Amino acid sequence: MLSDLGQHFAVENSAAGSLAPPADMKADDLNESARTAMQSGNFPLAIQLLKRAVEVEPKNKYAWNNLGLCYLSIRQSPEAVASFQKALEVNPYDEFAYQQPGTRVLARPQVR
Repeated sequence: MLSDLGQHFAVENSAAGSLAPPADMKADDLNESARTAMQSGNFPLAIQLLKRAVEVEPKNKYAWNNLGLCYLSIRQSPEAVASFQKALEVNPYDEFAYQQPGTRVLARPQVR
């Protein structure tokens, strides 16, 4: 058993460094993959996936909100605020986006 402790092995994966999502992924799938990347702390990958999600579906408020959260997590505040503001353009009644830094000063539309 002691000889087993000294053994080493290497694993190579050519896809591990790839940040480009497949071209045919839907926005919801990209958003879900990004959430998984966020949970594992891989914010650069999550940002790439979310950027692609909002290219595919510019009115996806979940992708805009998650993109804002990613930027907050890596302390890129201007990008975070811009993402949350975009989420509010898509859905002016989005309470989540109004609770984020940089959007709290914006006037909320009145519900009638």
